[in-house]
Order: sequence, then C-alpha cells, then structure tokens
Amino acid sequence: MNNSFEAIQILDDIISIRKKSKKSIKVTEVKITDDGFIKLVTSLRELIESLIKSKGSWKNNNNMYLMSVVKEGMTIVKGYKFLSIDDKKNLLMVLIDKIVEKEIESSGLEQDIKVKLLTGIEEIVEPTIELAIRAIKGELNSKKSIGAILGIVMSAIFMCRKSKTE
Repeated sequence: MNNSFEAIQILDDIISIRKKSKKSIKVTEVKITDDGFIKLVTSLRELIESLIKSKGSWKNNNNMYLMSVVKEGMTIVKGYKFLSIDDKKNLLMVLIDKIVEKEIESSGLEQDIKVKLLTGIEEIVEPTIELAIRAIKGELNSKKSIGAILGIVMSAIFMCRKSKTE
C-alpha cells in the first residue's frame, strides 16, 4: 500500500492545496489570478523586467526584485501552516513556474534570455525560497546561518552568470 500523500496538485491553471485529516481531505483550490497572489505576480514581473534589462544576467540585475519575490512568497506560505517545508516550496515553485510561463508566452523574449531566466528560477530562486521557508520554520536560527544563506544565494547568482557566459 502506498502511503504517499500529495498536498499540492495541479490541473491546468488550478492548484489544489490539500489537507489530510484522520477522516477526510480538505481541498482549497487557487489560481495565479486570485487576489492573494497579486503581489507575488507583480514582484515576478518586476524581476523578469530587471532580467530583460540586464540581458538575462542574474548577477547584473537588481536583486531587490529577487528578495521581493521571496518576501511575497513567504507571505503566501505562512497561511498554510499545515504544509510541510517541501510542500510549501512545491506550492511556491508551482505558482512561480505558472506565472513565469505566462509572462514568457506573452513576451517576445530572445531564446538565450528565456534560458537564463528559467535556469535562474531553478538554480537561484528555488534554493533561496527553500532557505527562507526553513528560516521561518526556525531551522536556521543562528547569525552564522543567515550569513551562510546570503553567501549561498550570491554564489548561486555568480555560478548561474558564469555558466551562461562561457
């Protein structure tokens, strides 16, 4: 018998957030167009615009936009206390992927900028979001951890830029 439970499920533009109790499963359905996600969508659009201006360079872009995306993401997942760290990260990455996908579809971006954008989402945004969720959950309490997090984020930005310029 398979005991895995998928808390986050996707069907087209509908994201189902499921909470399992002893006798039932409560499902909340959301879309990226819902009011609760407007600030995340705006932050991602600003990040994408910044990346377009910097020709896809994560190192040369204004990283305040990245921090804004993370902040808005943390605001969203705080409302889902029943989700595990992995499920919270999964929820945010599904939302981010859907938003970025729609932004790319409606833009006339050059292929190399699209690749840098998508690579950065995977290599920079995702680990940054996971670290932020872990910090909120209290797993990263010391000042050394915060410095390490910032170091990892900056290293990831540098690695992404370096790997795409070679």
